[in-house]
Order: sequence, then structure tokens, then C-alpha cells
Amino acid sequence: MIKYSVIIPYYEDNRLLRLVNTIPRDRYDIEIIIVDDCSRLVTANGLLSNTNIERNIKIITLPNNVGAGEARNLGLKKATGKWLLFADADDRFAIDAFQIFDTYIESHCDLIYFKPFAETSDGIPSDRAIAYIELCKKYRVNDERTVDELKTKFVVPWSKLYKSSFIKDNNITFDNVRFSNDVVFSVLAGLKAERIAVVNEIVYIVTESEGSLTSTLSKESYLCRLDTLFRVNELIRNNKKHSYQHHTIGYCVRSLKLGFLFFLYVVYRCIKDQSPLLDFRNVKKRLRFNRST
Repeated sequence: MIKYSVIIPYYEDNRLLRLVNTIPRDRYDIEIIIVDDCSRLVTANGLLSNTNIERNIKIITLPNNVGAGEARNLGLKKATGKWLLFADADDRFAIDAFQIFDTYIESHCDLIYFKPFAETSDGIPSDRAIAYIELCKKYRVNDERTVDELKTKFVVPWSKLYKSSFIKDNNITFDNVRFSNDVVFSVLAGLKAERIAVVNEIVYIVTESEGSLTSTLSKESYLCRLDTLFRVNELIRNNKKHSYQHHTIGYCVRSLKLGFLFFLYVVYRCIKDQSPLLDFRNVKKRLRFNRST
């Protein structure tokens, strides 16, 4: 029986080999599904063909570029494992990650969160994962506030175990967009999960790379991410979790880098969507801190 399906969207990144080498090579209960999104120069087949990797690897090569979201959806359709894991080609698993996963193989949870770690391409610790680490640290089983914060703010698919039947029965899929394709998936899975757990152990190491889609700043990327933010906030409101909406003041301020008129347009869009500008809970915390110092 396949215990884990590891789904990896891929596009011309030779760090894929590093990632695959952090998945146990002597385990035939793990399937690795690599969806090559129309690579031309460095294909997944070419990268892995000359190695001595003997394990259950499926490579799906796409004739046309579809983006990471749709690539992950194709991987989902091919997955046969009891649990799903998502990884990006430039990241890697921690040394003992799958030993930790094995501890929860019989869990009745729909979704299990783990602490991630982040570093730059040069191996220097990065702050990219700090928010997710804090969410895991703050989580308390019977505390509705910390549960809802975790479900609505942990907006990436990695560093989690998903019960395959839970994802497929609820038809939870990734957005077919160029930027932020995983945010709605992550929040929707969190909100729909009836049984969750948090494990304060590091299983996943994310790489913060210059020039990646995550760091790209353009009007196209900005508007795509803004539309995703609005959809997530609508999703949160529909689930009667209004106070956990993502605030937009940061989006408005950063849009100034793309021009003042664009900034005004972003502010207009935020007001029209009725998304909150500020997280007033954090404002209150800062005010109380300032008064006490």
C-alpha cells in the first residue's frame, strides 16, 4: 500500500534532485509524482535519468505550460497514497521527516500541520517561515482563536500532511493562476478540516530564492495576488470567521512601488471588496505594549 504521495510541480530547476534525495530511497510505500510543466532546457526526465535513484517515481511531462496550480491538480489525480504531501522543487525535506510522518500514519485527522524552516539559496536562515512557526507554537487544541488563526493564516500547502480521501471527497483543488495558486487551497482545506493536529517538529525546509515567482513584483503579479486575497476573505466571511480576514494595509503600502496611481487603484479595490485595511487585534496588542513600556 502506498502511504504517501509526494506531489512536486517542476519547471527547469536542478535542485529537484536535492529534493528527491531527501525522500527515503528504500521506501516503496512512498510515491513521488513529478509534474514537469513543459521544461525545455532541464527536464525532470533528463535530470533524474542518469542517477541511481531506485524508487517509485512517476514523471508526468506536459506538452504545454499550465502553471504550478494546474500541475499540482494533475498530480492529485494520479495520487494513490493514503496521505498527500506537497513540495516545491527548490525545497527539501528534513532528514527525519518521514520518520516523523510515520508516527501519524494511523491518525484520524484530516490535516496535520508541522513547523517549517526557511533558508536562502546560500543556506542562510531566512524569516520566510516565521509566521507559520508562530502559528504552530500558539496553537491550543481547545482554543478556538488559535485554531481559526492556524486554519486561515497558514496559507501554503507544504509542511502539512493531508488525508487523501479528505481532499478528494471535498474536491479541493489549486487555482489555475500564475501567482498565489495555493492560497485558496490551503485556507479551504483548513476550514473544511474537522480533525486537525499540530506537530512542533520541523519536517520541511523552504528556500527563499531571488527572482522566484514568490518574490516577483509586477502589476500582473500584484493584481493576481490581490484577487486571491479578496477570494480568501470572502471564503472566511462565508464561514462566519469575519475577524480572521487578511488585512490589506500591507498590500496598499507595497503597491506604491508600482506608482501612485496604481496605489490609488489598489486602495479603491480594497474598499470596494470590503476587506479590512487593518488587523485591529494586532493594533490593540501594539497599543497595550506601548503603554506598558
